[in-house]
Amino acid sequence: FRKACAEARQAASEGQWGKAKERFLAAWQARHPAPGVLVLAAMAAREQKDEAEARRLGDRALGELEREENASTTADAPR
Repeated sequence: FRKACAEARQAASEGQWGKAKERFLAAWQARHPAPGVLVLAAMAAREQKDEAEARRLGDRALGELEREENASTTADAPR
């Protein structure tokens, strides 16, 4: 996970958006849910001018975040 994230950040810093998106998605595959990593992949897709992919990844990130919030809210609910 960390190695893929580091490679993705390096690729993004060099403007290699396709590689950055690929590595962010590899990091997500290695350990998810990881909505933050999906947001970064969405940003890389947007830099590639792939708005449909950016929206799809952003929506997936939002879904993961909502599921995490619901899970923690349910776990914290009094019985």
